[in-house]
Amino acid sequence: MRIKPSYVFTLLAMTVSLQKAVSETSLDQLANVSTNGQYANAQFCGYDDKQWYQQSGNDFFGFPKTESQTLYMQADNFNGQYDATHIATGNVSGYKDDQTILSDWLIYNQKADRVSMGDNIYLTRQYDAIQGKWADYFIDLNKGTFTQARAYYGKDNLTFTGDQINLEDKTHATIDNGFITSCNPDNPAWYIKADKLNVDYGNSEGSAKNAMMYFESVPIFASPYMTFPLGQRKSGWLTPSIGSNSNSGFMFAEGYYLNLAPNYDMTITPILWANQGIMISDEFRYMTEKNKGIIYTEQLPTSWANNISGVPSYRWFWDLQHTYTPFSDVQVGYSYNQVSDPNYFNNFGNFYSTVNNVNLDQSVYAQYTPTWGLASVKLQNYQTLYPLGYQNTVPIYSQYPAATLNINQTGIGGGFNAGVNTSYTYFYNDQLQSGQRAIVYPSVTYPMQKSWGSLTPKVGFNSTQYNIESTTGYPNAGSAQLNLPIASVDGSLYFDRPINSGKNSMTQTLEPRLFYLYIPEVNQSNLPLFDTSTATYNYNQLFNENQFVGSDRINAANDLTFGLSNRLIND
Repeated sequence: MRIKPSYVFTLLAMTVSLQKAVSETSLDQLANVSTNGQYANAQFCGYDDKQWYQQSGNDFFGFPKTESQTLYMQADNFNGQYDATHIATGNVSGYKDDQTILSDWLIYNQKADRVSMGDNIYLTRQYDAIQGKWADYFIDLNKGTFTQARAYYGKDNLTFTGDQINLEDKTHATIDNGFITSCNPDNPAWYIKADKLNVDYGNSEGSAKNAMMYFESVPIFASPYMTFPLGQRKSGWLTPSIGSNSNSGFMFAEGYYLNLAPNYDMTITPILWANQGIMISDEFRYMTEKNKGIIYTEQLPTSWANNISGVPSYRWFWDLQHTYTPFSDVQVGYSYNQVSDPNYFNNFGNFYSTVNNVNLDQSVYAQYTPTWGLASVKLQNYQTLYPLGYQNTVPIYSQYPAATLNINQTGIGGGFNAGVNTSYTYFYNDQLQSGQRAIVYPSVTYPMQKSWGSLTPKVGFNSTQYNIESTTGYPNAGSAQLNLPIASVDGSLYFDRPINSGKNSMTQTLEPRLFYLYIPEVNQSNLPLFDTSTATYNYNQLFNENQFVGSDRINAANDLTFGLSNRLIND
């Protein structure tokens, strides 16, 4: 229905004919519904969840372009008179400019261009989508009040919930006694609660008064006033960190974030350690079309605890990461980590992500990942730490180099697929027995795939060759080899059924899986252990060929494994 001031008519007298016109031309026919608008990809804590936004209606209705004074509406029933008040009830929807209104009932004051509406209210605008219990709204002014309301800001994936949301204009709003989160607002992992929240979409910033930050419903920080960005980063002080360490005592850190450019930034953090001194940490992040990386450092110029044996006066930590991608399937990069002394993480380990790390990676690599497989080469060294109280630290092997060439399973005719995995590594350690290892593992499969299940027989032959160097204390020098056939059959079935859970349509699946593996038993005690350990036990590991991580050991097997998966999929 169209309400236009230049037309004079009595809505009450035209109710039947207008409703007939609307019924003959449905919204689906009138509207070119947008499915890729700025709110269509609403996410909560990083997960795609369109359900809440879809309930709020279309981003816009595809009515013809008209002057801004034209309002289009449709509902089950209309009553009213031109240039006065109009009442619409039942499935009310309206469109004007970039605003869409949905509600169960609506009262429209045409002279003031003002709507009062209630029950299942949704308003979408240029920047946000608002849901509420009751609303009083001036359409042309983009101004109004929503009670028991929730607003979603799609540009920065933020949700505001409050007792009342006051829209000041198109770009400004306040939220009374509410909270903000980027998670699912019904069960947020984190949120900031405040007496009043102010948002400014135009300047992409917001503020909160008498704010408290919660993580998993636990209060972690309070402030009488704080600011936060909307849609773009901004320079400013970050939330301070407070903690303690048994070796370094009380810790207080206050970081300052510098938004230097859209593709690089820096965070400088002074840190006070009561028993150690004043440390400065600096994190510089950068990203270009083909490069990205991080430069992170911690610097303690003078340690207050330098009278302790093994603790130098000047202490530091460097972490450098860089990746260069000249082509979509080619990647080159490096990782470099080093500390000033073996006890560094005993004193400062909990402040950075390298907790309990005694082997610091120092590597450079290049890899090519075409559709047919993988080709890579890597040089890797470690700084092995021997902190006080950890004299049993086991040094790890360096790899000079580690080269890999894998060819994925590819059709060779007759329904058969074939592939091969190969690698060569030189393992070096000045305290252990060094040596070279070369592996060739060709395999053939015959996959049989149906929509209701699959069956994949596989046969392969793993050949591992060693050339072990002579080292004092390690008598097993010379060449060694391990040759083993490996056979398996992997089969699964797929059953599903539709189920309904409230408003959600779900699919329940039942997926039994049977896996048979045969590997003959061979004595491997004379072979070195360069990079191999027992794999972590989990569901997926039940269906792997090898119980070990690494290639120095292959378990014997004559095993039949049965597994059952049950999934609930939100349609």
